[in-house]
Amino acid sequence: YFSSRPVELMSRLAEVSSVAWRVYKTWVDEESVDVAHRTRGEVLVKGLESLGPAFVKVGQTLAQRPDIVGDEAAEAMKILQIAATPFADEVALQIIKDDLGHRGPIAPNVPSPGCDADAPPL
Repeated sequence: YFSSRPVELMSRLAEVSSVAWRVYKTWVDEESVDVAHRTRGEVLVKGLESLGPAFVKVGQTLAQRPDIVGDEAAEAMKILQIAATPFADEVALQIIKDDLGHRGPIAPNVPSPGCDADAPPL
C-alpha cells in the first residue's frame, strides 16, 4: 500500500511532523508559564484532532495513562473522551471503499451513494 503511494506517505509524514513540532515547541516554551495561563494542553488536543480519528483514539487512550504522558497532558486529553469532534460514518465508509478500490455496497442490502448496486458487497 505505502510503496505505491510515496507522495501521500511523505505528505502525511510532513503533516504529522509539523503538528508534533508545534505541540513540542509550545510545551517547552510554556514550561515556565504559570499553570493557569498555559495553552499547551489545548494545542495538544487541537493537534490530535487535526490529525484525524486514529490520533484522537490514541489521545483518548493516553488520557487514562498519566504515568506515561504526565498529569497535565493526561488531563488535557480527557476532553477528547467527552467532546471529540464527531466523525461521520459515511465519510469513514467512503475512505475504506476508496482505499480498497471497492465500488459496490459496503454490506449486503446496504447501498451507499454512488455505489454500483450490482457489484458484490465488501
